[in-house]
Formats: sequence, C-alpha cells, structure tokens
Amino acid sequence: MVMAGFIGTDEQWSAFDASWKAKLDAPLPDKPPLRRFHMAGCEARSGEFSGYSKAEKDAVIHDFREIIIDNRLPGYVFAVERRAWDRLVIGPHAVLYGDCEQHCVRRCVSFALDYVWKHESERLLTIVFDDSTARRVARQQAVTDGFQKFYYYHPDFPDYPKIAAVSFSSSTLTRPLQAADMLAWEDYQQGLAVFRSGGPAPPRPHLKAFADSGFVQAWLLDAPLIEGLVNMFAVGKT
Repeated sequence: MVMAGFIGTDEQWSAFDASWKAKLDAPLPDKPPLRRFHMAGCEARSGEFSGYSKAEKDAVIHDFREIIIDNRLPGYVFAVERRAWDRLVIGPHAVLYGDCEQHCVRRCVSFALDYVWKHESERLLTIVFDDSTARRVARQQAVTDGFQKFYYYHPDFPDYPKIAAVSFSSSTLTRPLQAADMLAWEDYQQGLAVFRSGGPAPPRPHLKAFADSGFVQAWLLDAPLIEGLVNMFAVGKT
C-alpha cells in the first residue's frame, strides 16, 4: 500500500501547472501532445506512450521529474507491507491504527499539516485525492477522524493548521496528481524490491533524485517496523 503527495502554495502550484502543461503539450520532439503523464503507462510504453522508444521513455520521465524538483515542491511518500500489516495489526491495535490505507493517509496528511505549521503563515490546507480510488469514503473518514481527534486532544495548539476541504479529482484535470502518481509509482517499485528480498535494495534512480533534492521524504514500513509499531503501545493492557 502506497500513498504519496506534494504540497505547495497557490503560487507554487500555478508555476508548476504552467510548466507541466507545456511539457504535456510538447513532450519530446516529433511526439504528439499527451493528455496526462502516467508512470505505469509510460514505463510500459503503452497507451499514449506506445510509440516511444526506451530512450524516449527515459527522457520524458526525467523531464517531468525535473519539473517537480525545479518547483521545489515538498513531497512525502509512505509505503506499507500490506500482508505484514494485516497479520500484525489486529484487535485493539487495528482500532488504534486503522488499516494500512488509513495509516498511509494519516501519515501523509500529518506531514502536510506539520509542513504548513512550520513554514507557512496561511493555516488552511486543501487536500485533493485522485478520484480513481473506489475508497473515497474511507479516505475522507481517515482524514476527518484522525485530525478531529488531534484538535480535540490538543486544544493548546490553537494556531495548528486546519483542513479546509477534502476533495477528489481526475488526474487529467488536476495535474499535480500526476506528479503524486510518479512519486507513488517509484516508491511502490522500491517497496516491492525491498519486501520481496527481505532486505535493502539499490535505490531507484528517480526516487533517489527526489530524495537528493532535499524536498521529498520516502518511507517504507516493513514487517519488523510494523511489529515495533505494534509493540510501542500495550493496547488494552493495564
């Protein structure tokens, strides 16, 4: 399970959107415009990318990646080993942490709220999810429940950012979601390599470029880390 996103001001998103749209309109010499950039399709060279060579595929991914980095957009991606989570997070711990998707949502939104609190004078955050998910209600509930509880239990943080709205949109219409898709896809592939091998895996070049930019944090929660999370709180014991 992977969740990824970027955060920016209105000014940052306007600059990003102009650059991203320009690249979609002219992705590479002699290539037709793209409706959207989609990592899975690009890597597979299918759909709109069916006429791309491997070199062209690599070049266009690089160019879109650099638009994200050049706009200095803080990003966060969180991956959970789903089978380990379902096996270890049960009973009272499942009530405390939720399922692995809820946990990913809360970690990403926590990052966004914390970033706004530390770096921005504006205290309102609007969250947009890709509408391709069939779990709209679950994701919105994860956000609402988690952060209503925070505000209730931490009344001493009156200036902590508030979530102004949670919405869902098509990645074709809301181009920042295409950037989030790239980051999520890269971390998903990294997670598969780590979880399948049971140990460290060489960093993927694009994921490494994001991390090296200093603006993106990438996390993998494997079985030992999940077990540590469960053991952190003796839920239901006295």
